[in-house]
Amino acid sequence: MTWANRITIFRIFCVPAFITLMLYYAQSVKLGVTEEGFRIAAITVFAIAAISDAIDGYLARFCNQKTELGAILDPAADKLLLLGGLIVLNFVALPDFPQFPIWFTVLVISRDVIAIIFALLIRYQSKPLEIRPHWSGKTATLFQFTSIVMFLLKMEWFLAACILGGFFSIFSGIIYLKIGIQKLQE
Repeated sequence: MTWANRITIFRIFCVPAFITLMLYYAQSVKLGVTEEGFRIAAITVFAIAAISDAIDGYLARFCNQKTELGAILDPAADKLLLLGGLIVLNFVALPDFPQFPIWFTVLVISRDVIAIIFALLIRYQSKPLEIRPHWSGKTATLFQFTSIVMFLLKMEWFLAACILGGFFSIFSGIIYLKIGIQKLQE
């Protein structure tokens, strides 16, 4: 097993750790004894997982550690971390801070669902499916991760990262949709 795959698997294990820490934080807030240590630990786990995405990608591309397993696990780890973060933040309130925007969560999940549906349609038609990341998708992911970290750090301008993440989610969704339609018409 390559180091890139090991890091990706580590990232997958970070998801339940992050969710658990945020749920304990939410419980402490609800009980009126806010334990900021849970929030700080959750931020740390999420940030390490997000940064490790760049590290495993670097190892895979530039150290010749690309594998079929990694091609499946890496995007799955990204989606698990992102969706876990988005969903939890829509249910966990931070004291004296605005609620995480539901529209952003719905937008990101909708884009991913549409992409999965097109991938399944292409596979159903027995057409070759090679998923190549587009720069707009990587940019969307960067702003999506950034918006979550900024929200957890209670940075008031986290909404700007959400707006940028939303814009690039729509933009990359259109790009992937065009590619999917072209594949279906081949």
